[in-house]
Amino acid sequence: YGLEISKMAEYESLDVRGEIVPYVHQNLAEEVTMISQSVLAGVLSVRTAAEKHPLGSNNEFEKIRKESKEKADAEAEVKAKENSNNIAKQIVAGGDITE
Repeated sequence: YGLEISKMAEYESLDVRGEIVPYVHQNLAEEVTMISQSVLAGVLSVRTAAEKHPLGSNNEFEKIRKESKEKADAEAEVKAKENSNNIAKQIVAGGDITE
């Protein structure tokens, strides 16, 4: 195009770079399976897997971490209530509460 409009010098100084990404035919199930297997094998972190997962959002890892914390907090709360109930039952029964 530069030759046609007699402006070769302007295009010769233009720095053009390209990258070729080979096409590898995969379906969604294969991609998800490879990501999961990589995490289980220890060659891919959970954070990277969450970022690379085709169905995940941009902040998927933060969502996972938040859900895990909420689950742990809920389990701790249930366990604390169970302990309180067990202590109350032992007191009512007149038993020893040392555990």
